[in-house]
Amino acid sequence: MVKDALCNCQKVRYIGLTINLYRLQSEDILLKQLKAGNTLAFSSLYHRYSARIYHFALSIVKSPALAEDVTHDVFVKLWENADKIDLALSFQSYLFTITRNHILNLLKRAGRSTLIVDEIMRYTAVISDDPSQILQRKQAHDLLEVAVETLPEQRRKIYQLCKNEGFTYKEVAEQLGISPSTVNSQMVKAIKSVQDFLLLSGALSVIIYVWPFL
Repeated sequence: MVKDALCNCQKVRYIGLTINLYRLQSEDILLKQLKAGNTLAFSSLYHRYSARIYHFALSIVKSPALAEDVTHDVFVKLWENADKIDLALSFQSYLFTITRNHILNLLKRAGRSTLIVDEIMRYTAVISDDPSQILQRKQAHDLLEVAVETLPEQRRKIYQLCKNEGFTYKEVAEQLGISPSTVNSQMVKAIKSVQDFLLLSGALSVIIYVWPFL
């Protein structure tokens, strides 16, 4: 029994020493090993970058739970696509690009998921009196107005009547002399166009304030 316990301690000590040695390896070596499917190399890269990815995600999505989910999903994607890593390019830039794209997809899903919206708003509300957050919200709504102005005239009018003035699709249809199904179709296209405009603007930290209200 004692012999087995000592053996296990030696194994744990050996594994710990091995992990520490991997953490001392240069990034180029770790990436080559990662491409070959080495799990210890992956763990070392996770140890180096996970906190940075988490804080980057948190600065945008605000919710710690969502930031943790983003971080987890980014490293799952990294592992699944390890063989595609280009060693000639900056790994840090590659990792943050994955993170940015994942957050963009999260924001797209927010338009269809009240759970994501509620989680985001739970944390943005907490800091609503912060001067920097007040400025960001103003910038967000200014950006939203610019996005709406890019819509074709009738689509813009339908969007403004529904979103800004609170008319139902049926009421808008009666006002404009068109069918409710046309109003619905135009609203779907308008919301997609506005979302695409916001995403292409790249102002993620600003977009998060208006996205749930589109």
